[in-house]
Amino acid sequence: MLFRKRPEKWLPITISLLFVLFLSFALYFNPPPLQNFLKRFENIAYDAMLWFEYQPVSQESPIVVVDVDDRSIITEGRWPWNRKKLGKLISNLYASGAKAVAFDIIFPESEANLVDQVVQEIQAYEGKPINIPELESSKQVFNYDDQFAKALAQGNSVLGFAFTHEGQTIGELPAPLLELPPGSKIGTMIPDMSTYLANIPILQKSAKAGGFINATPDSDGILRFSPMILRHKEKVFSSLSLAAVNLFLNKPELKILVGEYQGVTAIEGIQLGKTVIPTDQWGRILVPFRGPPFSVKYVSATDILSGKAGKEAVWNKLVFIGSSATAMGDLVASAIAPIFAGIEVHAHIASGILEGYLPSRPAWEKGVRVFIILVVGAILSFTLPFIGPITSFFVTAIFASLLLLAYHYMWQVHQIVFPIVFPLLSVFILFVINEISGYLFESRRRKDLKAIFGQYVPPDYLDQMLKKRGEFGLEGESKELTVLFSDIRQFTKLCEKLPASDLKMLLNHYLTPMTEVIFHDKGTIDKYVGDMIMAFWGAPLDDPSHAEHAINASFDMHRKLKDLNQDLASLQMPPIQIGVGINTGSMNVGDMGSKYRKAYTVLGDAVNLGSRLESLTRVYNVDTVVGETTYEKTKSLFTFRLLDKVIVKGKAQAILIYEPLCKKGEETAEMREKLELHQKGLEAYMQKRWDEAEAIFMKLKEKLYDVYLSRIAAYRLTPPPEGWDGTTILESK
Repeated sequence: MLFRKRPEKWLPITISLLFVLFLSFALYFNPPPLQNFLKRFENIAYDAMLWFEYQPVSQESPIVVVDVDDRSIITEGRWPWNRKKLGKLISNLYASGAKAVAFDIIFPESEANLVDQVVQEIQAYEGKPINIPELESSKQVFNYDDQFAKALAQGNSVLGFAFTHEGQTIGELPAPLLELPPGSKIGTMIPDMSTYLANIPILQKSAKAGGFINATPDSDGILRFSPMILRHKEKVFSSLSLAAVNLFLNKPELKILVGEYQGVTAIEGIQLGKTVIPTDQWGRILVPFRGPPFSVKYVSATDILSGKAGKEAVWNKLVFIGSSATAMGDLVASAIAPIFAGIEVHAHIASGILEGYLPSRPAWEKGVRVFIILVVGAILSFTLPFIGPITSFFVTAIFASLLLLAYHYMWQVHQIVFPIVFPLLSVFILFVINEISGYLFESRRRKDLKAIFGQYVPPDYLDQMLKKRGEFGLEGESKELTVLFSDIRQFTKLCEKLPASDLKMLLNHYLTPMTEVIFHDKGTIDKYVGDMIMAFWGAPLDDPSHAEHAINASFDMHRKLKDLNQDLASLQMPPIQIGVGINTGSMNVGDMGSKYRKAYTVLGDAVNLGSRLESLTRVYNVDTVVGETTYEKTKSLFTFRLLDKVIVKGKAQAILIYEPLCKKGEETAEMREKLELHQKGLEAYMQKRWDEAEAIFMKLKEKLYDVYLSRIAAYRLTPPPEGWDGTTILESK
């Protein structure tokens, strides 16, 4: 029923549903042509939301970054520092109570011994081999690799290394996290790295563990995910941050969690003691950024070397050593900031693991996202077309707000990150589709309304219609209205006297001001038939005062006629008189006609009676005749004169007819006196007191009473039947 009344709504609904289905299909099946486009949108949205959703590092965080910053390089000398200084740095850290220290620095080559360098320089200068016992005995003093190795062995040290895909294999790998049996299903999910750049054996053996420092930026060069495990042949290795946290927590049980999805084995996460680190199917973690750069505690390396930092700076802390110095180049573009120190990425991951802040994207989020789009899309597709633009805006804003609140809740409470951009985008696009459709439909609707009603209603009335969203009875409807008929008396004789050109001029001079009057009084022109004007009130816009406005129009038409007759006199044309009939009742109104021509008009018995009442103005020699219903609705507003009780042609039931005289309060003393006499005379007439009625009617001296005087004369010759109640049967139209 709803769509039968509003068939134009099928178009936006259909377009909206097709869009929802297309977006759902694209997101679920992720076809190659759209992969990069969809991914880019999701990444941009995630980067924006990250600024509002990240959880800052707590005041009690055990993470400290010892930074080889610009000040350290200026103070301690250019980088790279010799390993004696690095040994002092780590010795000072352990002496200050650091619980674990991780290096985001690789040492793939041995450091040259100063004695060997001196001997080589002398031999080159002398041109022959030399033997200086004093230098040989001092060689161990300048063995900085050995000194650095001994410093590393003092505590829980972790050295970083890097996996590569090509080039030479350099250095020694640390002990693996685990070794996979041949044919392991897990191995197929963990990326296999063919080569590596690792530390020299003496250093790696002295360290308690090692972890790779590889980063995996997305295709746009932005770091959002970081691998926690990588594979070299059948051996699985952990990242620097995971290895450091493992040592910091005294090596709790560590294992890879896997699950079966439709017969496919996939990695779900890494369990470290009681902590579960959720990962994607390749063992990558969504980097738990804790804020912009320098969100974790930083201590300058030179302050550790000089002792200025104090023990409290690193006591019982997990320390990451790296560099944010400008010339070092260890900077990445991240989701939280365009320039982010690589060492701080490891620090944020470690902080997230230790503090239990590990937002993730579960494998099932794709299905949930598509489900949300389908449900929300279906609701909006069937809702937005039927509400106005302002309401649509608020409904769209409410749905978008609910999605954002759900997104915030899932991230903050359950640490689940749903890609929100496409559900939000679907809500926005559905709003745009319906607004464009509504605008196009409204433009067509305005055009149709102007085409249909432009000739019938005044411009300001049409503007009110355009502001409303109703159909204004374009389909037929039945409602109470007031109809007005008006025509020129003795128009046939005028037609016989005047040539066609003068008759046309007369009608134009007459119809234009009369139409203006009807428009002014909020009426709708139905039609012109020769000299006859048909108008009605109460449609297409509802008008509770339709009867009142119709009577006002009658008064205004007769007032306008006086001015019009003066204009006609100046044109040497005869004056005209009009009669007006007004009736109120139930009528059928709508855009009616054939496929070739239609008109907005009213039909019904109440309309026919209005036409009969107009004819009675000639019978009773009055300006306006109104029906009984019109009188009842307006008797408190106007002063009326009861004309008669009649049965008009085509009707079986008698009705009372009235003449409106003026608005209440505008009566003159003479009018009130005449009305009192009129009422007495009419009562005498109805009670067949002919002599009394005749005397009163003759005293009133109006053409109206000639009708009653002729009837009295006739009734004296042929008395009315027994039980007569004053009703007159009119045979003519």
